[in-house]
Amino acid sequence: MVKIMERKEINVFYTSSLMYLKYLYVSVYSLFISHTDYKVNVYIGTFDIEKENLDELMKLAQEFQNEIVLLKVDAQWFSETIKKHKREEVFSKWRTGFNGMIHYAMFDMIPKDIDRIVRLHADTIIRSSLADVYFQDMEDIYVVSTDFSFEASLDNPIELARVEKCLLKAGCPKYCSEFFMVCNLENIREAKIDFDFLLDIADINTEDTWGDMFGAWDYIFTKAFQGKVDYCSGLKYNYYSMETRKEQLGEQLNKYRRESKIIHFDYYKPWDGSTEMMKLDSIWWEYAKMTPYYEEFLNSYIDSNREKVIKEKTWLRWFAGNKNKKWLLNRILYAFLAMITGGSVLAITHKFPQMSQMMIALILVVMFWAICDPVMYLYTMIKKQKVKKEKE
Repeated sequence: MVKIMERKEINVFYTSSLMYLKYLYVSVYSLFISHTDYKVNVYIGTFDIEKENLDELMKLAQEFQNEIVLLKVDAQWFSETIKKHKREEVFSKWRTGFNGMIHYAMFDMIPKDIDRIVRLHADTIIRSSLADVYFQDMEDIYVVSTDFSFEASLDNPIELARVEKCLLKAGCPKYCSEFFMVCNLENIREAKIDFDFLLDIADINTEDTWGDMFGAWDYIFTKAFQGKVDYCSGLKYNYYSMETRKEQLGEQLNKYRRESKIIHFDYYKPWDGSTEMMKLDSIWWEYAKMTPYYEEFLNSYIDSNREKVIKEKTWLRWFAGNKNKKWLLNRILYAFLAMITGGSVLAITHKFPQMSQMMIALILVVMFWAICDPVMYLYTMIKKQKVKKEKE
């Protein structure tokens, strides 16, 4: 009789809405394929996803012998708790609404028998195992998180000054980024950190801490955990913004991209055609190709690019007002060819991700010319013969 080795368990917490569920599937697939030596339990915090919406995810979990657990948020409780702390005005202005705030209630939602969990975003690709950071010693700390300050320092002095001001107000030397958090739930519960606690310490009167996503998402956790944080590399565990810092990083960029464990497609999404980070996009599409939603993603992407070319000719103003003319020209040509070839450019990009879109576009232009040139030649010859006959 074959003895089945018991796998260690890794618990993961995502938040999602029904609209985002298909994109979450891609992230979960990448998570499962990167942790085949572990039993992965995925907990999904949501307002509107029902069990019947999880059929495909359940099949995926069964294939990898993992589990999917739905954690429905009580909307009435959530709303009343916010009102109790007089935070409804702030939350109503947040760009994602209540869906973007579910993670504040994660410590209330996660089952009490879970002692450790990692918080991930649905727009991530997990490229390799997180076991090294997940199973590290966390005896005296609350979370392992990435430090945002390094990324901010590569941006601009104004951004860095704002970050430093928020950190000073929180009384902490570094940001605790909720983009990636391994949570020691035993210590967090012992410290009585829950939804009420997080809302209570939020300072809604400070524009710097509530003016944008870093204030609304990270400041509260930074303040709540008060130095009880171990830090891991943001370049490895929350790689996203580095891709746009080519001038500052130079050749180091390839090294950071190669070593990253988690790619986070924040701000711009590879499935909507709005991002310029083409090498990262191809990574997302490689995983998306393995899901039952690939054709749907593909058609949506082609339609999105088609609309950019046709709709109100906005690309003319877009091109005129943007500094990165080379990239914009590439995108316009790419979108135009996607429109006239039924998406063959995109298909080639996915098959050969190392090829740049400009190269593919030029190849297709040459192919188009190679087909059209003899046709035009024949047309010209026929026309000349016709004219000649008429003269005779």
